[in-house]
Amino acid sequence: MIVTSQLGGDERMHLSDFVKVDNIAGLSEAEAAERLRIEGPNALPSSRPRTIWEIAWGVVPEPMFLLLSGTLSRTRVEEAIGN
Repeated sequence: MIVTSQLGGDERMHLSDFVKVDNIAGLSEAEAAERLRIEGPNALPSSRPRTIWEIAWGVVPEPMFLLLSGTLSRTRVEEAIGN
């Protein structure tokens, strides 16, 4: 990653100029433990699972669902009356 100067200069600095990086070893155990303590675990927050009714309620207003439901209904009516 290249960071350019906000002053409009031509000098270019790499991210490694600002952050201590060891491409081979990675973080030490102490650095990893410290970051975990400060930042917390590297995980997304979880949400509760949606119920089947919530999923169904989200599908019902979809145009494709309405089109397919209407087509199925019409087919069933035509079969019932013998067309």
